[in-house]
Parts: sequence; C-alpha cells; structure tokens
Amino acid sequence: MPIHSEVNYDGRRRLLLLDTTILSARAKISPPAGLRYWLEDVAEIAYLCVCFPVLIEIKRGLHMTRDPATAARVRKVIEDIEQSDFLYLALGRDTEDIFAAMLATPALKRFWYADPKAKHQRVSNDLTIAAMAITYDALIITADGDFKDIHRYFDLPGVYNPIREEWVVEPPEPIELPRLRPEAPTP
Repeated sequence: MPIHSEVNYDGRRRLLLLDTTILSARAKISPPAGLRYWLEDVAEIAYLCVCFPVLIEIKRGLHMTRDPATAARVRKVIEDIEQSDFLYLALGRDTEDIFAAMLATPALKRFWYADPKAKHQRVSNDLTIAAMAITYDALIITADGDFKDIHRYFDLPGVYNPIREEWVVEPPEPIELPRLRPEAPTP
C-alpha cells in the first residue's frame, strides 16, 4: 500500500489533513463540483494527509451502508487513498497528551458523548483529528464546522473548507490554496 507512514518532509510544503467530510463528499453520487480537481491541484503545492480516525469513519460508513452503489463509491475512495501518495499521520505520545487534555475539557463534552436520543448515531473523531493536526502542524481540510468550536479551546494550525472556499480558522502563516474549479485541467 503506497500510503507513506513516516512524515519526512522539507518543511516548504504544508501538511493538509483531509477530514472525513471531504473524503465522503468525493464518494457522493454528485460530489461538489470541482472537488476532485481541487484535491489534484492542492497536491501540487502541499502534502495531502490522512489518519487513523478518518479512515475508521470512512470504513465504518462502508460497513453500515445497505446500498451496493454507495458501497462501491466508498470502496473506490478507500482504494484511491490506499493507492495514493497521501501521508499517513500516525498516533503517538504527543497526540495522546493533546487528546487527553481535550477529553478533560468540559466545554467539548459533546464530542465525547453520543446522543442516545439521536435517530442516527454519529461517532465523532473530531477531537482525535484536531489533536493530530496540532501534533503535526497540519491544516485541516473539512466541510465540518465543528473544528471552529474545538479551536476556541485548542489552537488549531488552520482549518479550510474548500467547498465554500473559506478559512474557518486562519493559519498563522498564510498559504495560498487553489480555487475550486469545476472543469478538468487542461493537458
């Protein structure tokens, strides 16, 4: 599997940690216009990264779906990730310490407890993803607004929503990301 498990980079290119919402959006029947091309464009200027909790959420969705067409699209996204040059950010002691502090922050308890009254049980790994982003100084690429809430208590290195083309959390050092474009790149 070509996913690189070690993060050795020169520091000139930023790490962009893809959240589940972005990978799930790619698996939709009608993914957001231009998202695929945006990911290709951004891979030219930064390292795309995935991590354990994101892959677990994607694979959980695969196991839960009853629709063969959805399962095929999700399998394709997983296959694309596994055959890509994405960096795989590993869990470690630094992440453990940050994650433990997040779990001890009462204002973030909605991320640790499932709502037993909810129709669809959502497993949130956003705290783990945020802790990993802090550990690796990786910008989070997401369509999820929850990271803004986490940022109130833990400084995230940056959070970008490519579908809305907006910074949810501005990075301390600016980075110019490509625009979302619906058309295919010209050869």
